[in-house]
Amino acid sequence: MFRRMANSILVFYREETLQERSERMLPGVVIGIILGTVYVLTLSLINFISLPALHLSLDWGRMLAALLEYDLALALVGAISGWFTEAPAGAIGGGIVTLLLYLLINWLIIRFTGGSPERIVQLIITALPLLLAAMLLCLAFRFAVSRYLRVKQTRPGPMRSLRLAGLIAIVIVIGILPGFSASFNINAQNIVQTMQERLQAVAGDPTLQAQFPLTEFPALQRHFGMHFVLYPRNSSSEGSALDVTIRYADGYAITCLVPTSDPYVQYFKQCFAGNNVNLP
Repeated sequence: MFRRMANSILVFYREETLQERSERMLPGVVIGIILGTVYVLTLSLINFISLPALHLSLDWGRMLAALLEYDLALALVGAISGWFTEAPAGAIGGGIVTLLLYLLINWLIIRFTGGSPERIVQLIITALPLLLAAMLLCLAFRFAVSRYLRVKQTRPGPMRSLRLAGLIAIVIVIGILPGFSASFNINAQNIVQTMQERLQAVAGDPTLQAQFPLTEFPALQRHFGMHFVLYPRNSSSEGSALDVTIRYADGYAITCLVPTSDPYVQYFKQCFAGNNVNLP
């Protein structure tokens, strides 16, 4: 049985040369980089630009790391989906390979960072919907690459340039739309503004100190009155919550997990040292 499978894979591999496959893979990589770049820039800048009254700060390190992560991931998806000869195989096979790589990378992260076994169970439970999402993503890549190849085959001229520009514009719009999901609602805006006001006022009003986690972070009290910046973002750990990093001028930082759906929210109740929320 294994020999038959190996022979089938070998025949499948020899359907095309690497050069023939690269005609689809390279455009897929470029499309993936454009998608990843536009998505991360929208995700990082949407509140920074649209909410100037909040005086938000831009976390360049986090944004650059996200750019690298998403560009590499989507470029890889574009290459995988383009490797297969037929479009259906590119969608199905590409989706399966993409999911397996995703599961492997997350398993390694959990394994070497001491994550709980429950996270592995969650990965397994979400495998089916993730597979469907990966197949749809690979199908979208194949559609975009096929469109590009058709444009490439047309005679050089204004119409060809216009069609290519239209394709790029569609890819950019597709990258922008999901980035708008990071836009803060009115509750999130009020939370960020209130946290700023209390951090600014606590040095001159000791009665506010009871709201801060000074038992867990005694060094925080020494930083009251020091210049600080806030880096709020939608939480990656919980829905309807913000991860808000408070970073002082000397580099000291804590990050608080703040629910946005709680009308009696305690802004500084669940905080962690450093720039990330580290739930058990």
